[in-house]
Amino acid sequence: MSDPENFLLKKDLHKPNNGKEHSDAQSHNNRGVLLHMEGEVTRAEEEYRHALEKDPENVTALNNLGFLFAQQGEYQKAIDFYQKALRIAPNRSMAHTNLGNGLAALGQYEAGVESLQRAVECDRDNLTAWENLGKLEMIRGNLKQAEQAWREAVTLAPTQARVYTSLGTVVAAQQRFEEAVNLLQRAIQLDRKSGKAWAQLGIVLFLRQDLGSSVDALRQALAFTPEDTGARHHLAMALMAKGGKAAARQELERVLVIEPEHGLAGLDLSILDLSAGDFTQALERLSELEEREPDNPRILYYKAMALDQLNQQGRAKQIFQRLAAEFQGKYARQAQAYLQHTMNQDPGA
Repeated sequence: MSDPENFLLKKDLHKPNNGKEHSDAQSHNNRGVLLHMEGEVTRAEEEYRHALEKDPENVTALNNLGFLFAQQGEYQKAIDFYQKALRIAPNRSMAHTNLGNGLAALGQYEAGVESLQRAVECDRDNLTAWENLGKLEMIRGNLKQAEQAWREAVTLAPTQARVYTSLGTVVAAQQRFEEAVNLLQRAIQLDRKSGKAWAQLGIVLFLRQDLGSSVDALRQALAFTPEDTGARHHLAMALMAKGGKAAARQELERVLVIEPEHGLAGLDLSILDLSAGDFTQALERLSELEEREPDNPRILYYKAMALDQLNQQGRAKQIFQRLAAEFQGKYARQAQAYLQHTMNQDPGA
């Protein structure tokens, strides 16, 4: 999102009104902005509403009220104010931007994209709109459109690390790892302390199988953002790929301290338990994970493996049969292979 708009910085030009009511509305809006930016939300709302009492068609106050409600998670109220502002001033780029963000927050992604596209049509230099358009297209899986938006953002903000980080991320998602590394390194040149840029670089290097450099980058990320469970989980994966199971276990356990519901970390810990021969511990972890994700084929597969190792072949077979019958992909194929193997081993089959 953006900051609230301030008449002192950006005049409301939707109508030629220079009378006392307009001046009073401007003063109330300005006080609202100052209070808003200081976190005085209730008083800021009062000032914005006073501005609208003086001038009901004050587009800036309408947009600011919408922004205030959006910050509090009241997205439908926010949308109502943005739409009212746009009925008065249909080319107000920031109102289109905020409307797009509000719609996206309610899961209305297509409508959100349309609003953000309208925002950049109204103002090609609206960096906030381009960034949010890139994020939303990324969520929708439209990688080429996301890349285009982020390239526009880079053009507008060539000294901002965050736009290079986002562009590098979407380029990596399209398997162009070398180009992504260059973009992320540029982000780090601009901001050596950007934990997000270091983390994304580490992840891309991991995907490129440059494990040593990946570990170094992810450790740099965690030096700046130690609570980043995504970076820490990828560090564990890189360490595991290098054979450092003990170090990987420490990182996974740390992830679960920070984020106890981090399912991937719990699953990877259970796989380490299996590889270490601690089948009972693995089964306990996997059973807990299954309660949260009863239809996750990876969890089901490894739970069946733990049961098999604990000589509970009947229960294991039931899970493998379910995997083979109800799922597709890697774990369904491995379940089918297990069932075929046990059938061939069974002299009564």
